[in-house]
Amino acid sequence: MISFGALCGTQLVGRAADRANGKRWRKSSRRIPRRNSTTAKSCTKWGRVEEAIRKYEFAISRDPSLAEAEFYLGLAWRDLGDLDKAQEHYERSFALDPKNGKCESNLAGVLLAKGLRTEARRRYEHSIILNPLLQIAHKELGDIICGTREYQAAIAHYEQALRIQPDFAEAKQNLSFARTLAGR
Repeated sequence: MISFGALCGTQLVGRAADRANGKRWRKSSRRIPRRNSTTAKSCTKWGRVEEAIRKYEFAISRDPSLAEAEFYLGLAWRDLGDLDKAQEHYERSFALDPKNGKCESNLAGVLLAKGLRTEARRRYEHSIILNPLLQIAHKELGDIICGTREYQAAIAHYEQALRIQPDFAEAKQNLSFARTLAGR
């Protein structure tokens, strides 16, 4: 097992520390699915998305109840542009952890990217019920609602996104636009 200090050193120094400790890390990560999932997160951070996908899939094959691995596998597939696979893994993750608002929000984002606005809206609304502090869900829901000319509701979501994250530039711009459309 790599110590916390070595892990921090790996992040600071880059791949040199990973190569030096890699054999030991990889060997132990094959045995424990959760550790493999953690290693996959590091691969993603270093831009090795395909390797991360293999590690997440391995972890899930050993322990199908790993909602977090399914969630991150969805992120990885979305990063690679495969929205169908991203959706599949977000749905699995959400089925394993139905109180995860962030997963529901990411699933809504994939549905929106696929042009399924009504379903995306429903999912964003549900993600906010699960976790009212998801600023991106408020912003995205505001965008969808603004597109249906429900300007006051959109304004409320943009304002909530800005209460959560005051420096959210896109929410500020969209709030200003919605207020203009609403005649404020």
